[in-house]
Amino acid sequence: EAEELNIESVSGRRGEERGKEGVKERKEKVKEREQERGEERERLRERERKIEGKREKG
Repeated sequence: EAEELNIESVSGRRGEERGKEGVKERKEKVKEREQERGEERERLRERERKIEGKREKG
C-alpha cells in the first residue's frame, strides 16, 4: 500500500512528462511482482508437503 501511494505522489509531480501510461505500467509491474512472490510461496509449500510425505512413509 505504501509503495502505491508513493508511486502516485511521484507520478503526480511528473504527470506532464510521463502521462497516465507510466502509472499503469508501474502498477502492473507491482502486481506482477506480487504474483511472482505468491507463486514462489506456493512452490515452497509444495516442496514442504513432499518432504512431510516422505517422512511419514519413511
